[in-house]
Amino acid sequence: MSNRCKVDKEVYALKSFVKKLSDEADNGALVVVEGLRDEEALRSLGFSGTFFLLCRGSGIKHLVTVAQTFKKTIVLTDLDRKGGVLAAKVVEILQSKNIRVDLFFRKELRSIMRGKIRSIQDLKKFEDYF
Repeated sequence: MSNRCKVDKEVYALKSFVKKLSDEADNGALVVVEGLRDEEALRSLGFSGTFFLLCRGSGIKHLVTVAQTFKKTIVLTDLDRKGGVLAAKVVEILQSKNIRVDLFFRKELRSIMRGKIRSIQDLKKFEDYF
């Protein structure tokens, strides 16, 4: 398979990913990312939902308060080991408060990108395809 064909498949899958993520947000989901650059990268691909930024100093206690006002919380931390540890911590705390948590999108993005990106902000390099 040519490089062009591989890129086209990735872009198609990424567009589908962003659409599904946006649909979830339209249906009352909160998306948790690590920082502002992560938010900017997803917005550059067309996502327009509500974010909670973990780096904003608000902390996980504030996340619990905010997440309780949404139907569910989608955890989309970076795809590296640190992001995995952070995701696990967020999931544990939110679930202990009976807040519905979704890790599908983090797993789906890892599957689509197959190691080509390690952080959510790296998605910005695909914005020309959108």
